[in-house]
Amino acid sequence: PTLDKLQRSLGLQNSELRKLILRMPSVIGMGMSEKDGGKPSSYNQRLDFFQNEAGMSMKEIREAVLKQPSLLQYGIDSSLRPKLDFFLNELGIPHEHIGRIIHTSPAIMGLSLADTLRPKVASIMKLCALHPYEVGMMVAVSPPTLFLSQKGKIEPALKYVASALSLDEPRDLGELVLKAPRFLRQGLETSLMKKIDLIAEALPLATIKDSKRVAADILRENPALFDTSNAVITERIERCDTAGKDVAEYLLPSKKGRKKLFQYPTLEMGDPILVSSIATFDSSLSKMYPNTASSAKEMGLKKADIVKACKNGLPLDGHYFSSLMYPYVAKSKTLSTPKANTAKTISVSMFCSGAIYPSDSVEATRGQSTTGGFAIQIASEGTDETRLLFEVSNAANKCFGIRVPLGRESSGDKLLTVFPLVNPSRNRCDLFSCASALRVLEAFLAKKRNDVQYVL
Repeated sequence: PTLDKLQRSLGLQNSELRKLILRMPSVIGMGMSEKDGGKPSSYNQRLDFFQNEAGMSMKEIREAVLKQPSLLQYGIDSSLRPKLDFFLNELGIPHEHIGRIIHTSPAIMGLSLADTLRPKVASIMKLCALHPYEVGMMVAVSPPTLFLSQKGKIEPALKYVASALSLDEPRDLGELVLKAPRFLRQGLETSLMKKIDLIAEALPLATIKDSKRVAADILRENPALFDTSNAVITERIERCDTAGKDVAEYLLPSKKGRKKLFQYPTLEMGDPILVSSIATFDSSLSKMYPNTASSAKEMGLKKADIVKACKNGLPLDGHYFSSLMYPYVAKSKTLSTPKANTAKTISVSMFCSGAIYPSDSVEATRGQSTTGGFAIQIASEGTDETRLLFEVSNAANKCFGIRVPLGRESSGDKLLTVFPLVNPSRNRCDLFSCASALRVLEAFLAKKRNDVQYVL
């Protein structure tokens, strides 16, 4: 009766049923009958979960079970539902994409949340200065990313690309990853390194050093090349040579762009909070929150106490807390408020300019070539530049909307470009840029005034 019901409900062929049993013999003893009191069987409860909670069709369930038969035996409350909550609430993935993730990568439901999924996401967040919701975009586009080894694959690939492409800031690496999330699945030596060599060898420059520098520039502009096979890149270069075209120009991204799977609303997401039962955050991550307010509300704690715990690395209510902006630092002191005389003074200067228009190759504004914006140049003393840029970027996002890192001046200062969503085609004059830069600065200072570590 068990096998008959299983075959009928999933619409399995005899050969598929045989394959299923060989891969998971314990399916023969799975409960198919209603329990006492008319409670649905374990099998029906799992089908109900995948259909009504994960939003999968019976066809998707059937194909996912054939790939990963153990889906029929994972505990609903102990395994399946917590992972659904992780995708929806911790990574912010829209519900309509959950079924596709399970369908294409069902083994993801068997990975440990505390020791595998959250640590991998946290590693990407820290190396790329990404918010959990942005990592959620990566996962929705490329679910197998979460199968990769954190130490053996993800971190080496990110560190190599940051070094090879001269991406000095973590956020620059993060922007590249968001444009080409599948590149993490590529082999380091056989694919990532090879692509730089292939492009460099095709460039008619005097030295290998110059060729690799220009190849790095091309890949920064068009990171989707990392997702392309070596054979396709070689073919494109050969076509380019045959047509007598410039390789560097030929490999730049198309102006048409690609349709995004989904777009998050433009808002300030805040500084994400990691919660762990151990101080090192290497494993046992018990929760990931989009910001301090949500962690305080769910855990019944004060926001100020969580911020302090992030800074001093001491446990609070039996948990350790870490923020992207305040990474864990081991200390042996008790939880206390920093004294006023320990505050340090930092200076922040902003220079602004109007009449800024995005290139069609910029992912966030592709297809909006008439969008007018302004640029802000940031210079500071006495603070970490990466952290400052991240906070000012959040302030600009809160005030206006889309923001795009423009690049680096010859002086080394970072530029931030802002493209307001209101009246997008309007030219932004220098006077507008001054008023807008002051607005961004005020939003930045409003958030910093409660931070007793700094006097601005």
